[in-house]
Amino acid sequence: MDPRAAQERLLSDVLFTLVKNKESFAFDKLMMLFPLLTEALIKEKYHEALENRNLLEKIMKEKPNIITFDSSMAKSSVQKMPPKKLPLNYISSTAQPIVTIHVLDETNNTKSDFVCGRALLVKEMKYFHDYLPEEETALSEIDISVHCDIHIFSLLMNWVKRNESPESFKLSKSNLIPVLVSADFLQIKSLVEYAAKEASYFASEINLSVLSKELIEKIAGHMKPFEIDKLKDDDIRETMYRQLVLGKSPWEKSYSIYQHL
Repeated sequence: MDPRAAQERLLSDVLFTLVKNKESFAFDKLMMLFPLLTEALIKEKYHEALENRNLLEKIMKEKPNIITFDSSMAKSSVQKMPPKKLPLNYISSTAQPIVTIHVLDETNNTKSDFVCGRALLVKEMKYFHDYLPEEETALSEIDISVHCDIHIFSLLMNWVKRNESPESFKLSKSNLIPVLVSADFLQIKSLVEYAAKEASYFASEINLSVLSKELIEKIAGHMKPFEIDKLKDDDIRETMYRQLVLGKSPWEKSYSIYQHL
């Protein structure tokens, strides 16, 4: 890669981090750090980073708002699950105390409530760990309000309760990206791994440019070199090839052979 292209790629990574963390910065300092790039290009990359950030903003706009509420609300909302053989030491979604999550979908002007036992919710969604204390005496019953696409959040909760559902969990090509981004944001590691593998099957058909470098690398771990070759985005292909070279992919050996053909 020539020096200018290398600076352009590094700039994209830097801007993605700055925009994602909502950090302030000065364009003149960026121009000093990237002398081979024009001010117009730096501003163009900045606006691209803002557009990519919109997906995450749509999925999860605000931090949870936690308050106490009448426990009878949660108990009356808990649905009985069909009988199913569960994994050893499985934590039920109906185990007390119950957490009620009010999801507000501002884009579609709708709202919906989801309920789940605190233990299972924290186990699957690590994001909520800091908001839900471990001490049962401090919990009572918990109410959380989040801003999120209801359909996407419903898929997340289906994954959390996947062992209690008689149906297999499935994702479609159209919801792979938002589920992957939201699962990563809410720290649902098992779903991130599952969605990354599913995304690898449609990598040439979905918009990978909105994903972080880490998520792209996870997808690359499930792909073969000839599949990566089909991608149109040069930067994404390079990121995936680099992942293969680092040896974190099961296809590392295949890549090495491919390089010498």
